[in-house]
Amino acid sequence: MKKAQTRKGVPCWHLYVVRAEDGSLYAGISTDLQRRLREHEAQGRKAAKYLIAHKPQNLAFSHPVGNRSLALKVEHSFKRLPKSKKEKIIDSQKMIFDKMSGKIIELKKLPQRAVALGKNAGNANGHDEPMA
Repeated sequence: MKKAQTRKGVPCWHLYVVRAEDGSLYAGISTDLQRRLREHEAQGRKAAKYLIAHKPQNLAFSHPVGNRSLALKVEHSFKRLPKSKKEKIIDSQKMIFDKMSGKIIELKKLPQRAVALGKNAGNANGHDEPMA
């Protein structure tokens, strides 16, 4: 599997979350998810110490983030969330974050109209016609 890359050919960093056999969660970042998961599962010297003590069960979530600096910020933000919010992100398989601060933005329930319209949500004046 090739590493995902950004437009400039720089490797794309991902936030990933591993669920351990005891139900706990471990979050990390990597440019090569498959390699990193193999390292954790092998329980060798490159495995995270946490996952040596809490055997990894499966990859629960992954999300492309961008550069390393932003990935570190998003990882920090994710680790500060309560487990209930982490589980919501894992269940929905969706995460939105601020591209400057890395802060994870909580998904609010959208009004039914917005969900139903999806991409065709109309323009700023609330109508589907073009604005003059």
